[in-house]
Amino acid sequence: MSNSPFPEISDEALQVGFRKATEFRNLLILASVVLAIVSLLFGLDFLLGSLLGSAIVGLNFHWTVRFVLNMLEERKLRPLYLLIYGAKFIVSMMVLYVAIVQLDISAVGIMLGLSNILLAATAYALIQRPRSSDSSDVLS
Repeated sequence: MSNSPFPEISDEALQVGFRKATEFRNLLILASVVLAIVSLLFGLDFLLGSLLGSAIVGLNFHWTVRFVLNMLEERKLRPLYLLIYGAKFIVSMMVLYVAIVQLDISAVGIMLGLSNILLAATAYALIQRPRSSDSSDVLS
């Protein structure tokens, strides 16, 4: 048994995890497109907020996947990774602050864009839900 803080993970398990992350990323992009189309109905300022919120969520997801893959490949957690991960949050908050206060982009539009993660997670959960052969099992 090694003294690594990470359990041994097979290449097959890594491939499955990467495939699931790719599926979720695709749902995230689809949710962003749907939200952009819906927000376009409410005006350009609302659309800009929605696109900004969606971009922040998408970039944070991409960076998180890269962070986890690097940790799994190297089998160690480096302090620099944690600093970068924390800096990602701070930069996201600064961008949101500047967008709302300085650029006067619609905060409701930004919130709509940020909600794409919820839409994608809900869609992913519904797609991945095991199907039961008995229709009386709906509430369980």
